[in-house]
Amino acid sequence: MLIISDWTETLPITIRRFFSMQAPNIKYSRLYSAFKSIDGQNEYREIIRFVQHNEKDISFLEFSEYFDLMISYSAALFEVGNYQKFLFYVDSLIELSIFNNIKLYKGENIFQKLLFRKAAANFQLEKYDKAIYIIKELIKLDPKDQLNQRFLLKCYLKNVTPKQKLNRSFAILIFLIVGLITGVELLVVRHFYTDYISFFEWTRNLLFLSGVVILFLGDGWHLLKMKMKIRKFVDSLKKER
Repeated sequence: MLIISDWTETLPITIRRFFSMQAPNIKYSRLYSAFKSIDGQNEYREIIRFVQHNEKDISFLEFSEYFDLMISYSAALFEVGNYQKFLFYVDSLIELSIFNNIKLYKGENIFQKLLFRKAAANFQLEKYDKAIYIIKELIKLDPKDQLNQRFLLKCYLKNVTPKQKLNRSFAILIFLIVGLITGVELLVVRHFYTDYISFFEWTRNLLFLSGVVILFLGDGWHLLKMKMKIRKFVDSLKKER
C-alpha cells in the first residue's frame, strides 16, 4: 500500500488519486452513498461543499465511484460559475477518461463533453483564443456538429479585432458629435438662429445615419467573414475524411 506524503496534499484530487492505491473499504463506500443522496434545489452547491469537506477521503474511493463523484463535482463548479476552479480540475478528468478508455459516461461522450465545457469556461473568462482553439479541435472530431460550429462563431464574434474596435470607436465619436450638435441646436439655434434650424437638423440626421451605417456594416461584414471562415474550415475537414 502506498501512503500519500505531505506534498501530495497540495495536488488536485484527480492527480492525488494515483498516489493512493489502497483497496476501498466500507468507510469509503458509505462516503459515496452519502454523495449520491445529495438532492434538492441547491444540489450543485451541496456537491461542492461535500467534496471540499471530504477531499482527503475521496481519493480512496473505488475508481468508478470516484470518477462519478468528480465528474459531478466539475459539473457543479461549472454550473455555479466557478470557471477558474473548474479549469483546475477538468484537464485531470480528461486525462483519466483517456487513460481508463472511458468513451461513454451516462450515454454521453465524456471526452467531448468535458472539452466543450473547457471551451465554454474559457469563453466565460474572456479567454477567447483558448476557447477558439479547443472548439476547433472538437469540430475536427465531428465536423457535422452544428452546436460546436455555432459556438465557434460566438467565440469569433466576441474576439473583437483591432479593425472592429476602430470602427466602433469612430461610430461612437460620430454619436458624440451628434449629441453635441443636438445640444447646440436646442439651446442656441432654435432660440437665436432660427434660419439655421434646417441645416442643423439635416447635419444631425446625416451624421447619425453615418454612425449607424459604420457600426452595422463593420459588424455585419465581420459576421459574414467569420461564417465564411468556419464554412471553409469545416469543408476542408470533410474533404480530408
